Order: sequence, then structure tokens, then C-alpha cells
Amino acid sequence: MTLPATLSRSDRLIVESLEFLRQLFSVRAAMFYWIEDDLDTVNGPMLGLPPGLTDRYRKEMRWHDPLLASRLVNDGQTIADLQREACRVPDASRRDYMSFLGAYRVKDNLDFVFWTGEADRRHAFAGASLLRMDDDPPFPDDQEKLQAIHRYVAFGLEVHDKLRRERRQGALRGRMGLTARECSICELVAVGATNRDIADDLGLTVATVKTYLRAIFDKTGVDTRTALAARIAEIA
Repeated sequence: MTLPATLSRSDRLIVESLEFLRQLFSVRAAMFYWIEDDLDTVNGPMLGLPPGLTDRYRKEMRWHDPLLASRLVNDGQTIADLQREACRVPDASRRDYMSFLGAYRVKDNLDFVFWTGEADRRHAFAGASLLRMDDDPPFPDDQEKLQAIHRYVAFGLEVHDKLRRERRQGALRGRMGLTARECSICELVAVGATNRDIADDLGLTVATVKTYLRAIFDKTGVDTRTALAARIAEIA
């Protein structure tokens, strides 16, 4: 598979992970999704999905889905198979959902949920959904093998920019006592933003940005923007 030259390194990582899963399980359709703090999802890259499926899912069918991300996260699951999880919803919902999938020639669905963070602050950040269509082979029933595949893909995703940013901000808040606003300013300083850039991006005055920076310098033990950027890079 040839990837567009304009694809960012992080997006390339996701697409390559999806293609790896798609080939490994010999299925034609796969998609990636981000899991927000409120457990809603945001669609990421998709490979081979039937046209119209995701739009109809979001508008009509998501609450009937036995593999709805919020259900899987609340149960702490990492791997879920539609055939095993179908009992999680009422009979009428299950029939409607299977009929919906059937209209797009989908026979089964396997989801991987990816988690990050320490044990006491662990949270789900993303998922990958594989769709078995028509004569695609059944998903394997070997849980040990599935867990090994999950660990392999999850390990690769740990270098994604989104997760690195989360870890950075967690360290800045936890170890250095920065506020959420101060963390946002640090992220912008790290990419070379000027005070005016930061003010425009965050809806602040330049004077307010300078006040925040003085507090950030004090908390992080540095006295220049260059030193602050270097400190942030160390954390990343």
C-alpha cells in the first residue's frame, strides 16, 4: 500500500497499524478511532469500509452497537468480538444492529481498545475496528494470540504525537505543578511560537502570556524560552 507523501508521521503510523491488522486477519475493512475523555469517539483513518456505513452508524445505529466504545471502556476490555458481545444489548437492538451490518455485507466485527497511563490513572485513548465481510475468514478464537497482537500494536502507538503530548502534559502538571493553561503555553513554546502567536492562538493578551511565562519559568527552573523548550523535549 502506497501512502500519500503529505501524511504526517503520526497518521502514517496509524494507517500502517491498520494495514498490518487488516492483512494479518485477512479482512477487507478496518478503521481507527480516538476515544475522548467523555468516551465519545472521533473517527480516524479508514481502510476499505463500505460507503455510507460510518455516517449511518453515527446517525442511527451507534447506541445499538454491542461494541460501543463506552461499553468496552467501562468494562475495562482490550479485545471484543461482536459474536461474543452481542448479548450486551436487548434482542431488538441486536436484531436491528445485525441487520444494519448485513446491509453492508459485514458478518462480524473485532475491536481492539488501546489504553495508556499508570495503573491508577489508566485510560483508553483509541481503538481499532476490524470488519469481516462476505468470505473473509473468521476471526481467530485464540485469546493468547489476540492479546499478543494487541500488545504489539499498542506498543507502536505509544510514540504517536497525541500520546507523547499527553505524557508531557501529565509530567508538567504532576512533577512541576503547571496548570492546564500553562501546559498549553508550553506546547506552543516548544514548537517555536512567539508571544503574539500564543496570544492569538489562546485568545489572550501578550501581557498575559508574559505573566504566564514568568510563572512557568519559576515552576520549571529555567529562565529562557530556549531552556524551557529543551526541558519540554527532555520530558517528551
